[in-house]
Amino acid sequence: MLKADIKRERGIIRAGLLLGLLVLWSCSPPSADSDTDDDDSSGDADGDADGDSDGDSDGDSDGDSDGDSDSDGDGDSDSDSDSDSDGDSDSDSDSDSDSDGDSDSDSDSDSDSDSDSDGDSDSDSDSDSDSDGDIEELVFQNGLDNYSGCADTFLWMDNEDTFNADEIISVQGYHCAGCIDQRGLIRFNLSSVNGDAEIMEAVLSVFSVAQPRPGDAKIFVHRVSRDWDEGSANWFNATGGDEWDANGGDFDDTPITSFNTTDDVDVWNEVDITDTVANFVADPSTNYGVLLYMEVTMITVEYASSDHEEQSLRPKLTLRGKNLSD
Repeated sequence: MLKADIKRERGIIRAGLLLGLLVLWSCSPPSADSDTDDDDSSGDADGDADGDSDGDSDGDSDGDSDGDSDSDGDGDSDSDSDSDSDGDSDSDSDSDSDSDGDSDSDSDSDSDSDSDSDGDSDSDSDSDSDSDGDIEELVFQNGLDNYSGCADTFLWMDNEDTFNADEIISVQGYHCAGCIDQRGLIRFNLSSVNGDAEIMEAVLSVFSVAQPRPGDAKIFVHRVSRDWDEGSANWFNATGGDEWDANGGDFDDTPITSFNTTDDVDVWNEVDITDTVANFVADPSTNYGVLLYMEVTMITVEYASSDHEEQSLRPKLTLRGKNLSD
């Protein structure tokens, strides 16, 4: 054989041996150095690990082998990285746990806050309750809880008759010469109310049962300025033996208040007379009741009196305040 052929054959054999070594190398388990490199590579970036492994290669063939090993190492590194990632995940989990813990803390805080808020609410409720506990309400109406202290009648212009036994209190305006003027009188006995009571509200209520002359009108409420007797009061006389200073009753010129009435019947008309009633309670000797006076008009309104057959329709006075009764 020619030398050239022999050399070629040896080269083929050498190449085959190298190829076999490469196959064996690729199938062998990674060395401790490789693990170390892998560990190092887990701490370093993948690029650095590859760079180190490339730097350690002795030749192209070894370099490829190292590259495969490094590739496995990268796999390990990726695994480590995944492990770190998992670790980070655990850390994130811990963080989430902390976050949940904070959330629980916030929840507890909110709970405490709600508890405090509820506590304040309860406190306000207690305060209202205490406040409400001091406030009383008394309703004065003949036939209600055995009360019989309401006296009422009406005065008919130029008429000596008395109308205290009627079931109505008639109120009518004087609108022309020779026409009729009718004025109502109402008084409530308040002797059962403490003289030092705090009157916060006093409402007079009268129930409209008829309107012989219907329409809209304004009715003024005046404080009566002298005593009168329900059984004997008329246009001229306050009692059986005493005349009014002025025919038609003695009352303050300035009205306490007023209210509007319409042509509706079977309705309550209510009016606030708190200050006047407070004065009556503080000084019972001035309690002469009130007078209902209609402005000039052709309207007539009839209200249920304290003698009305239906007890619930009778005039009533509702008091709200503190220390009203013992």
